[in-house]
Amino acid sequence: MGKLEELKELYIGNTDIEEIPPCIGSLKKLEVLDAKGCKSLVGLPKSISHLINLSTLDLRGCSELCRLPESIKSLVKLQRLSLEGVGISEVDCFHIPNSIGKLECYGISGLPSTVAKLGNLEQLDATRCESLGREIPIDQLSSFKILRLSSTGISSFPTFNKLSHLEELNLYNCKMLESLPQTISKLPSLQQLELRSCDNLQSLLDLPVSLTVLGVTCQHCTLPQLSHLVHLKEFAIVDCRLLESLPKLPSGLLELHVHMSTIVMS
Repeated sequence: MGKLEELKELYIGNTDIEEIPPCIGSLKKLEVLDAKGCKSLVGLPKSISHLINLSTLDLRGCSELCRLPESIKSLVKLQRLSLEGVGISEVDCFHIPNSIGKLECYGISGLPSTVAKLGNLEQLDATRCESLGREIPIDQLSSFKILRLSSTGISSFPTFNKLSHLEELNLYNCKMLESLPQTISKLPSLQQLELRSCDNLQSLLDLPVSLTVLGVTCQHCTLPQLSHLVHLKEFAIVDCRLLESLPKLPSGLLELHVHMSTIVMS
């Protein structure tokens, strides 16, 4: 493998490989390393730090992989790191290069506050990071475009003041979430907001006019005005026990889903 000096993409997914050989460090032009589904893979060599052009590292489904080498921090062009379904219990963001734009940690139990150190992070998928609770310091990550925190223990957010580029916020099944900051209405780029199965949500304030897709569960609160959401195309409302009727909806709505609610349609 080490003699393939012109190689740019390497796909070894769903093989029985246990270790990637150290000679991989000779592949200076490698941009993509895809090892997803390698269930026997237990480690990455330190020589991975020599892959100076690597932009994508896909380790999804590597269930026996329990750690990342500290040398991964040397991958200064790494933009996407996929860790869904690995054996790692917590991501040490100090060992992740600041170049990362997309971090997928689906199912990893812990995500430290040091995620705020990743100044170029645009997409974070921390779905089912079970120990993620209370507040997450997202206000320090002004580059965020996509934030997925479904099925986590998060209960609140500090503010949305600096998230002017945020396009998608997915909080599906966040059972501890009680409220969103008022500044959510000032997110100029937010298009998708998912709040279904947020059973403990106590209040839902004004929403940004930029929304195109909205999903909500309102067991303990009522809906705000929605008629001003002129760009809204899809609206799903699930298990909203306090609602007897729908608020006035924007005329351009294309899809309406109503489930497990006592709403009377007229």
